[in-house]
Amino acid sequence: MKHSWSLLLAACLLFAHGQGSLTAHRGVTPPDEIFPKKCLPFADLSRPHPIDDQCSPSGLTSPDSDGDTDPNHLQNRAKNNLCAPDPVVRVTISIFDDLQAAAEENGITFGNQHVAHPRSLPADRSVLKNLAKNDDGAAVGEGTKVTFAAFVLKTKPGGGESVNCHLTGSEANDIHIVLGRKP
Repeated sequence: MKHSWSLLLAACLLFAHGQGSLTAHRGVTPPDEIFPKKCLPFADLSRPHPIDDQCSPSGLTSPDSDGDTDPNHLQNRAKNNLCAPDPVVRVTISIFDDLQAAAEENGITFGNQHVAHPRSLPADRSVLKNLAKNDDGAAVGEGTKVTFAAFVLKTKPGGGESVNCHLTGSEANDIHIVLGRKP
């Protein structure tokens, strides 16, 4: 269970690559409206990348649709949202075990959807909010803005995944980071 918390981290918190900039079509929410314009977490480092025009926040090669309720697309939007509202909540590594346990206790499916699960991902993402409490009693779950310190134990380039439209190559892929309490 200790190793699987990193998978829940991706689904429950807000670590992922930047937001897309696909052209808006009728009935489709433009990316600038999906994520708040005032939130530019990496503005000083930002520059356009091809994936910004090729892959929407939902992991689609076409623009996102307002009415899209596909659970995988909703999960991808959560992963791509780097603009959680304040307050910032302090978390430690143990919270990931707590989040994992809470998801399991509540029967919430998570993880690799290429592996058979008894139920699909939740279509109602609200079940992932406020799943656990940190040491200070603050609620933590999907969409919580957190601060976290740990040692980077290992990094591994990702591959073509639904969150990045199954595109390959260094510009399109994320980095999987294994974090630990000790070096």
